[in-house]
Amino acid sequence: MRTVPLDITAAASAALPRAPRTTADRCPTAIALHPAADGLIARVRLPGGRLTPAQARLLAAWAPGDDERIELTGRGNLQLRGLSADQSGPLAAALHGAGLLPSEPHDQARTLVASPVAGRLPGAVMVDAILVAIDAALCEAPELTALSGRFLTAVDDGTGAVDVAAADVALVPAGRAHPRVSGRPRPAGAFSAAAIENVLAGERFALLVGGRATGLVDAAEAPAAVIAAALAFVQAAAGTAWQVRELPDGGAAIRAALVDDGVVESLGAARVSFRRSALPPLGRGQQVDGRAFVRASSVLGRLTAAQLLAAAEAAEQGHTDLRIATDRTLTLVDLAPKHATAALERLAAAGLPVDDADPAPGLTACAGLG
Repeated sequence: MRTVPLDITAAASAALPRAPRTTADRCPTAIALHPAADGLIARVRLPGGRLTPAQARLLAAWAPGDDERIELTGRGNLQLRGLSADQSGPLAAALHGAGLLPSEPHDQARTLVASPVAGRLPGAVMVDAILVAIDAALCEAPELTALSGRFLTAVDDGTGAVDVAAADVALVPAGRAHPRVSGRPRPAGAFSAAAIENVLAGERFALLVGGRATGLVDAAEAPAAVIAAALAFVQAAAGTAWQVRELPDGGAAIRAALVDDGVVESLGAARVSFRRSALPPLGRGQQVDGRAFVRASSVLGRLTAAQLLAAAEAAEQGHTDLRIATDRTLTLVDLAPKHATAALERLAAAGLPVDDADPAPGLTACAGLG
């Protein structure tokens, strides 16, 4: 199991232009708040968009009143705005206690996206365990504190609901749609490999770096491959690039090293195709296991505390969690039919659009200065 960066040689690193990254990362975090006209903004990163009802209640408590002070971002995170400087420390402590800030130095690096209904539609692969494992492994790698808030990791479930081509590092299921490439057995590693194997035994993933397919990896080793790619980027970038595409070679040296070092198997004659598809419509949808999911939109990507509380209550009643998607929607998964009906009614009563016929989901605006 690789725990140190790959040897991306100096030839690629030395030629890096200094222009792309000349200032400190100014993406908001839960610790480094961003100034705006209405106060400070804290960005709470939610890998895979996951949020438990208890965590949602906590965040709602930091946005009191009827103002829309909670924002859903285009990367499935959540922002609190209108904060004061003296709230910064207590907020960080509260987030840490709720499991929303597992590692302060890694906070800006924890940008992981996935479909809110990953693994729950026909033909999809259940990738929840992989997301959890990637996040845990990322927080254990000291070198990855150098990743910027712009660095994006995506895990697709085979439906194309996330834009893996735009991500810096991505995983796409390959085992069910493509011939398997034979190779030497790969021992189970760390990062909850056993748990992943229980769910995804025999499944293979294509690893993408800089939007290009790099090689194939078994499901149990997929999180380790993502971490190896991120470590290689940090070494290659040497603090002068925000994302893989800003490297002079677009990440070619990283892709070659991942194959040469045996982190992934060469694609050989195999070809991995990936596509984009829309997320399911708003409202109620059917899962392959017979249960249901419910999706509601925000208005201009903003929520009131009362709306977030309503979503938390619906999730709590349905014994599930909330998922923030990249299209600024809220999703509740794994619901029994009666809980799906109640959740839909509760979200609609809170003023959240639950039908694509509603014009609100078609509107967008920059959060701006407030």
